[in-house]
Amino acid sequence: MHDAVQTAVRPLVRERTTVERLETVYPPRRAVAAKMRKALRAYLAEQALAADVAYEVVLAADEAFINAVSHAGGAGGVIRVSACVSENEAAVEVQDGGGGFTFRA
Repeated sequence: MHDAVQTAVRPLVRERTTVERLETVYPPRRAVAAKMRKALRAYLAEQALAADVAYEVVLAADEAFINAVSHAGGAGGVIRVSACVSENEAAVEVQDGGGGFTFRA
């Protein structure tokens, strides 16, 4: 399963000096969500993302993370969280090892 959270707001970024990408891996447990939020908040602050936008990104990523915990595909699975910030976009990707689902309209 793959949940992507994207926010596009201008201006997203104050002056920033790096173009690094956050890549993290967590066990599929709710108790680790706080660790994920802390790491993501720190990364977004390092990238000089506006505080109000960072708050919204972390909130959405937390929701996607908790969803991934429920669908990670068993205790041996992991949840991958990656993020990047550009001049016009903050993107967070939450991936789990679940089988996904078919969307029915």
